[in-house]
Amino acid sequence: MWENSREFSSIGSSIARNRKVLLDRLQKFSASSSTVSFEVAKKILEDMINQHFQGLSDEKLKCVLRVAEIQGSGAVSESLYEFGKLLEVYKQRHAGAQM
Repeated sequence: MWENSREFSSIGSSIARNRKVLLDRLQKFSASSSTVSFEVAKKILEDMINQHFQGLSDEKLKCVLRVAEIQGSGAVSESLYEFGKLLEVYKQRHAGAQM
């Protein structure tokens, strides 16, 4: 499974390290809410992913976003994601040892 790969872990670490930048981009693309569509989430993460990784397929990006998917949102239309939750989950998963 790709979710157990080094690449997935590296992406999660990058999200955790770049939370402030990603929050700023969230405000730029979706000023009123932290609930975003796949396309908006992709635009928010795009610069970071392209800078540090060799691109990422939509399927892999959906795996990264899955932790923040709003249940039932994909039944009728495009899935929605709680971007603040995404940042918090990856922060918790990749937080270094606290002193």
